[in-house]
Amino acid sequence: MSKKKSEPIDWLVEQLRFSAFMSAPLAPNHELDEWHRIAKSDPANVLTKPAEGVLRKEGEFDGKLLTYEQSPLRIDWRLSSNGQNPFDESPWPVFGHLNSETEKFIQLMKTWLTNAPPLNRIAFGLILLRPKNTNEDSLKLLGRVLPDIKIDHLNTRDFNYKINRRRKSKSISPKLEINRLSSWSIASLSHIAVELLQGQTQGSRATEMTERLYACRVELDINTAPEFDSNIAKSKRKNLLDELNDLAIELSLKGDIK
Repeated sequence: MSKKKSEPIDWLVEQLRFSAFMSAPLAPNHELDEWHRIAKSDPANVLTKPAEGVLRKEGEFDGKLLTYEQSPLRIDWRLSSNGQNPFDESPWPVFGHLNSETEKFIQLMKTWLTNAPPLNRIAFGLILLRPKNTNEDSLKLLGRVLPDIKIDHLNTRDFNYKINRRRKSKSISPKLEINRLSSWSIASLSHIAVELLQGQTQGSRATEMTERLYACRVELDINTAPEFDSNIAKSKRKNLLDELNDLAIELSLKGDIK
């Protein structure tokens, strides 16, 4: 009798991040402002530190919070929840499903890459959640994606497993190695009520008001290794980003594999 195949994990997205590393520092007063081309709207908040070459913008984008951060040697784009959870039954700070949200974000970053300055490294980061009813259920789910790790489902608390397994790039060159950093853990959530005490026992007392909620949480950082000191050719940037995305999806669905 063949073993029943497990259903793919329906990961929800807490945050997506794309990082680009400059081949040479940008001038302190250089404003690589691509916000309007990407977001097609004005940012809600802007922070500038011209002397340090720092620029930060954030605003609403497609019902989510888009953040742009620029420093002389690095640019980050982040997509996160705007506080309005599309999943009514979930109090977690998530904004969509893994496949659909990463596909849209990757296309957005490819648009930005067409005008990006010379780069020698890029990275794709994800924070994913899968809500479960109990700590035990969460550990059992992690056991599916971490088959080589023996987990005591009943007695384990504060579980955290982190590892980096490198792969050689298929889209650029075997000389370029890609870091596949993954961190697997259990998150918990509850509402706390704070009571202010008066009289002789002044102070405060915290009381947990709701049943604690649990979720499997995975943080992925798929990035090109710093030892590769050549610029990434413009013609290959999009293919490399696709490769990083493919590796991230593979890890999220298959777990810690070589």
